[in-house]
Amino acid sequence: MQQNRKAELVLLFVTLLWGATFIATKQGLRSAPPVFFLGLRFLIAALLLLPICYRELKKITPAIFKRGLVLGVLMFTGYAFQNASLVYTTAGKSALITYFFALIVPFLQIPFTGKPLSRGNIFGLVIVVGGLVLLNLPSEGGVNLGDILAFGSAVSYAFFIIFLDRYGRHGSVPVLTFLQFALTAVFSFILSGIIESGPLILDANLVWSLFYLSFFGSFICLLLMNLYQRYVTPVKAVIIYAMEPVFAVLFAMIFLAEFFTPPEWAGAGLVIAGVILSDLYKDRKV
Repeated sequence: MQQNRKAELVLLFVTLLWGATFIATKQGLRSAPPVFFLGLRFLIAALLLLPICYRELKKITPAIFKRGLVLGVLMFTGYAFQNASLVYTTAGKSALITYFFALIVPFLQIPFTGKPLSRGNIFGLVIVVGGLVLLNLPSEGGVNLGDILAFGSAVSYAFFIIFLDRYGRHGSVPVLTFLQFALTAVFSFILSGIIESGPLILDANLVWSLFYLSFFGSFICLLLMNLYQRYVTPVKAVIIYAMEPVFAVLFAMIFLAEFFTPPEWAGAGLVIAGVILSDLYKDRKV
């Protein structure tokens, strides 16, 4: 098998693992408060990554720590919003609204990098907004708190992508990733101690959710991305990663019995199509 075809299949597998994280999180939140659960997830993920980067941790400079701190704050914010959204909305809707981050990134590039928008960005935005309207029609339940929190997650992830592009070129990737995981855990435990008082139920549901999210959803996905994304063109990567919310919706149907109505299916299709169009149609600037 050619290296690029193998890489495409591996990244498709990564999106499948990511799609299932919404279901695992939804299940785990039955046994733990959302922010504390987030802290447990990334504490375990940081410990899994530690054997790979512990030698390099001794070489951390203030500049590297500062980059890790910025990325850690943005990662924590994105995941905290996402976890909280799953308390109030379905896994499928949370995944689709969160995926909106891919369309926010081009607009953030204007002030941060000076990169102009393409017509595809504008057309994609119009299509995605139409999709979000269909997903949140009053007849389909309207906009709830979970949908708003999922949008907050999308904004946080978009800023994360911008700063990751800026900082990821400097220093060790495993060290930066470890700092993000560890700081997300620390911030989560601090915030949980301030605002949460719900019970922690140590049951099989909590254990399998944390295992999946920490090992597969964080550690394995990161490892495979670092190894194989270099062999895939940006265009193909966009199309492959568009499958994440698709897998999330399918898993939600199978494991959580969350079913979309026809307008919601149409909205889901528009969201995914709009993001793909935004990234593929870049021949003209506005």
